[in-house]
Amino acid sequence: MALLALALFAGVRPAGAAPVTVEGITFSDERGDFKILKVTGTGTLSDPFIVVEEVTGGAPILVIRGFDENFGNRIGSQHVMGMAITKMVINHTDASWNEYRLELRTTPDSPSTYGDGLSFAQGWTKKPAVVSSNFRHVQETDEPYDAIDFDQGKVEPDKAVSFDFFITDMTPKPEIFLLQEPVRSVACASCGRTTGPTDWMARSSFSPAPSTGAGRGGGGAAGLVVWSTARGITPHPSPPQQGGRGL
Repeated sequence: MALLALALFAGVRPAGAAPVTVEGITFSDERGDFKILKVTGTGTLSDPFIVVEEVTGGAPILVIRGFDENFGNRIGSQHVMGMAITKMVINHTDASWNEYRLELRTTPDSPSTYGDGLSFAQGWTKKPAVVSSNFRHVQETDEPYDAIDFDQGKVEPDKAVSFDFFITDMTPKPEIFLLQEPVRSVACASCGRTTGPTDWMARSSFSPAPSTGAGRGGGGAAGLVVWSTARGITPHPSPPQQGGRGL
């Protein structure tokens, strides 16, 4: 069913989009770099929110409002609030994505901290697998920030990818932010050193950081991992530390 939906939406290019409210949760693309096409579902394990988006830039941030006690916990974890989400993302940039990061934040320009209660269902012992339709490897990082990195795959321009994951919180917040970072890695196998940014990277507001090569694309080749600095976002200076939960 998810693959059918991806195929149906892959050719859609909307003129614009307004915030969408479903089950009391409002999803907004107000910060730019992407457009919400459709939201359905109730946020439960059997009926997750399905958020269909087209990404056109390097640092889309999904703004979520209404995630409070009135919504409650619909996934059965130990948290006060909890929801299941499937994101269907259409690549409407002019470059393929070799990796993709999701990161939760309580403000747009600073990472989530341990004490804010917001996470990708941290500590839930019965959490179902976090998966993607196009990326074979998933690494979750709980500390010192909350992120999910997807790699070992590819999403070509005008193609779509899905991500299944969970968001939980212990204290209500007026809004939360889901930072998305489509990543393109470039390696120079013949010269043994990092290549320069491609034309696509040069046109975007990206800041490169050296790759560790471990668990990111596989193989450990020298490469370039690109982290966005768009819209005042503070990027992490390096890929996530190894030792986060690998699935």
